[in-house]
Amino acid sequence: MCVTKLLKELIHNELWGEQLSFSSIDKKEFSALQNIANMQTVNGLVYSSLINNNVKLPQQEVLVAFGSLENTKKANLLLNKNLIFLTELLEKHNIKFFVVKGQTIANAYPRPLHRVGGDIDFYCFVEDLERLLNILHKELNVEPKRDESEQHYTFLFNKTLFELHFTLYKFANTENQQYFDNLINSEPLSYTFIDNKKIPTLNPTLNLAYTFLHLFHHLIELGVGLRQFCDVAILCHIAAIAEQEGDRKNCIDKTKLIEILIRLDFLKAFTAIGTILVDEIGLPEAEFPYTLTKKDYKRKKYILNVVYKRGNFGKYGRTIKVRSGIKYYIEQTNIKLSHYYHLFNLSRKENIALITKEIPKKIFQAIKR
Repeated sequence: MCVTKLLKELIHNELWGEQLSFSSIDKKEFSALQNIANMQTVNGLVYSSLINNNVKLPQQEVLVAFGSLENTKKANLLLNKNLIFLTELLEKHNIKFFVVKGQTIANAYPRPLHRVGGDIDFYCFVEDLERLLNILHKELNVEPKRDESEQHYTFLFNKTLFELHFTLYKFANTENQQYFDNLINSEPLSYTFIDNKKIPTLNPTLNLAYTFLHLFHHLIELGVGLRQFCDVAILCHIAAIAEQEGDRKNCIDKTKLIEILIRLDFLKAFTAIGTILVDEIGLPEAEFPYTLTKKDYKRKKYILNVVYKRGNFGKYGRTIKVRSGIKYYIEQTNIKLSHYYHLFNLSRKENIALITKEIPKKIFQAIKR
């Protein structure tokens, strides 16, 4: 069996409980599987499935799988601890905020500690931002650094990278930016519980829209891994289950979701991503919140080529490894232009603004460096 088929089966088993068609993996297969799982940042899901299904592995590979999964669990426990600490700190000072991505989505996985984590992303409402920066400096002794993307500050605390967003999603199109910012400021929040601590996050409808936008942004920029697709699939799944159970609080408002995507001109992009969720990640088609048609599958092959070539956040498939210098920026720009060319019509409104405003601006900044 080819390695991508192995990977798909293991993901389907871990997320949806689908039965595996194999009971053993040899050393060569494991090595290829390890490489692709790391590249796609789904190694926790893969090792979890192998271990829980008692798949027969060579002795050394058993140790690798158990050791890697244990490290993933420990890293997630630290992230959860630091997220709870942050939440309690902000609550103590009456800071209005919410948390996105990461641990809040991992919490919805069948085995939350087996999703490979990253940093902690949280958004602070503008009226509390300056006060929060002072609190972080005074109480945590950190100096948050403003990122070039004009979206967030970053700081390191207790071995965890935090991203403090003052803009949740940076659009090139001004109208899109104003509309989305208004949604963030006007829509009610939702909550999830991590280790019995109530964590504020976006409501299910806006959370799905934002998590998809984040995925598509990275896809069209330099590439994105399967972990982000798993995240979007999980959000669709838990919303569908909530709908079946009559749990209106945790349902997606499909009419509102489509309204948001049409207004931003991202509906075609959303349905294109939907084809990957259904065919690659194994999300039941009925759980995707929009009916897919044959036309939606048109760019599926190209998107998958990007995913498997570029990997997590486009870190792979480049000739220039050092992320600085004019050669790196030229290669980076060429990759982006290729992605924009092939995926342009999926979000025309935003892509026109990106190509006419943002890319020339970044090229100029690179030359200045």
